[in-house]
Amino acid sequence: MNIKKSVVLAVASVFVLALAGCGVSHTVHAPDNTVQSMAAIEMPSIIETPDDYEDIVTLPDVLPEGWYEFLHRAPDEIIDDPNVALAMLIAGNERFVYDALMPRNTTLADRDINATGQWPFASIVTCADSRVAPELYFDQKVGDLFVVRNAGNFADETAIGSLEFSVAVLGSRLIVVVGHTDCGAIIHAHGGTTGLPTALQNTLGRIAELIPYATDVEEATREGVMSSVEILRANEVVIEHGALVVGAVFDIETGRVIFIEDLPY
Repeated sequence: MNIKKSVVLAVASVFVLALAGCGVSHTVHAPDNTVQSMAAIEMPSIIETPDDYEDIVTLPDVLPEGWYEFLHRAPDEIIDDPNVALAMLIAGNERFVYDALMPRNTTLADRDINATGQWPFASIVTCADSRVAPELYFDQKVGDLFVVRNAGNFADETAIGSLEFSVAVLGSRLIVVVGHTDCGAIIHAHGGTTGLPTALQNTLGRIAELIPYATDVEEATREGVMSSVEILRANEVVIEHGALVVGAVFDIETGRVIFIEDLPY
């Protein structure tokens, strides 16, 4: 359906005016039991082999053995161990944080494979915010991730249906719900903002239902993520196929993806 330019501009103006009042950045701090891999030592320009990680970061020593075999994964190479898939994401985020991205640009050969189907090794539920791009902050390429995005990164019916397809049909065995700092949807849902366009107001209302006990935006961000994690963990398709569901928060300022629970290794 074509929408006249004037209508689009009018709706956009209402949205911008409604959300413009929030200029404060909110940093989500991980709870004490959060697993975080850490500190930079000496950074090469890129990471090409597993040994390069020793020159850049210290990864958790509990990562599944052999996870690095998939560093240069072809789009149709299957990863059916969710722990290996999670390790791939953790390592990718380390590369992103330290600006040492792998030379993983999608090649002509990759495009030829992707033209025949898709085999994502992980599924991501995250926000529609333009600053939040899983393929970038996890340093992956086309065909690696099945991504579902909406305002507030919550598991609504459309998101759940999409993830059921990813798990049951595409074979993804890992789902990560990723919230983020400075999320306008969470800020306004938690703050009870009113007077927005109907669909947007309804979206904020549904998010607010997931964070009834949050005392501040930091807590609301984590609570929103974990509410969706619990919804997905209880899903029959997810259970039937043994998919792992975890929650995390992406810090826009640092680039770090902080997992809310202990890693399941």
